[in-house]
Formats: sequence, C-alpha cells, structure tokens
Amino acid sequence: MDTNTWAITPPATDDDYYFAAGAVGGAGAITLLKTKVGTYGAGYKVTFFSTGDSTTRTWTIVGHAVGTAPGAVTTEVVAAGNNATTTSTNYFDTLTSITASGAMTGNQKVGFSAATVALPATYIHSVYWISESSAGSIIINRNSATGTELLKIDTPGAVGADSIDCGRIRVMGSAATDFALITPTTVTKYTLICG
Repeated sequence: MDTNTWAITPPATDDDYYFAAGAVGGAGAITLLKTKVGTYGAGYKVTFFSTGDSTTRTWTIVGHAVGTAPGAVTTEVVAAGNNATTTSTNYFDTLTSITASGAMTGNQKVGFSAATVALPATYIHSVYWISESSAGSIIINRNSATGTELLKIDTPGAVGADSIDCGRIRVMGSAATDFALITPTTVTKYTLICG
C-alpha cells in the first residue's frame, strides 16, 4: 500500500441524520443538521420518513451524487410517504439543499441508508468484516447493484472477524465517473482499505 490509501467503515443507517423529527409547515428548504455523512467521497441514499400521509408532496434533493463528475450538481425529486420511508435513487456524498414542495402531514425525518454504500472511482486493497451467526456476504458491483460483479465475499455462519487481501481491485472502468456499490448481507460491520 502507499500513502494515498484510506479506510472507510460505513456508519449505521440513521433516519434523522439530516433533519430530526419535526413539522414541515410549507414549501421551501429545510434546515439541514449536516451536509455530509462521511469522507473520501462515499455516498449514501437519502431517506425521508413521514408520520402522516404526505403522498401529495415531494422532496427535492440538490447535491453531489457519486458517479457524477467532480463539482457536478444532481437534482432528484423523491415522493413523500404515508407513515412510511421513501428513498432517493442516487447515492449522495454531499447535500446542498432539501426542499419540500408544500406542507407535510405529521412529523418528518430525513436521514440516510447505509444498506448499500457507493464509493467513487478508486482501488480496493482489502476488506475486513465481522460476521454474524448466519452466513452472509459482501458484494461489490460496478455502477449498479446489477452491474459487473467485482468481488463477492461469502462470510461464514459464525460470529467473528476476518479479512481478505484483494490486491488492487479496480473500481473504475473506462469512465472516470464509474463507482462501486458495496452491499453487505448478514455482516455486523466492515472496513474497506482503498486508494
């Protein structure tokens, strides 16, 4: 490894990371508690939870999505839910704003899902994980959950820690905007060494 390597341990999903439970009384931007989840350009889907029926309303996210050029701005509209969570399609590494189309019913929360993490163009050198009592996996795909499978690690059905040296798995393909999606199943925690 070299001095440009870095580690990322994705945090747990947090449903009120950007906006804690509160009322949204009309159209306009909400005040964000934070604008980034992590470092090194990792991206996460944005989640919206409405305690009431807000299905006639939408949320507009403006920010930088993993898989777009540096400095590019992505705008995505997400429907509000009815006592349910709705989720963005894009994996955002930075948020500029989130705007409600109108008054929402009941309290609202805005957070992120760490079920799948998006990494920008990089190399993955190694993966460390803690497995659970049931067998699981860590799957790394390029550009989408159904994209080229770069690596699949089958984790054993026993509680414990393990690791694998990947050499240098190249996340980027022919485009600088290629990215990797990391999807763990039945894994308590994992760390990627990248660079």
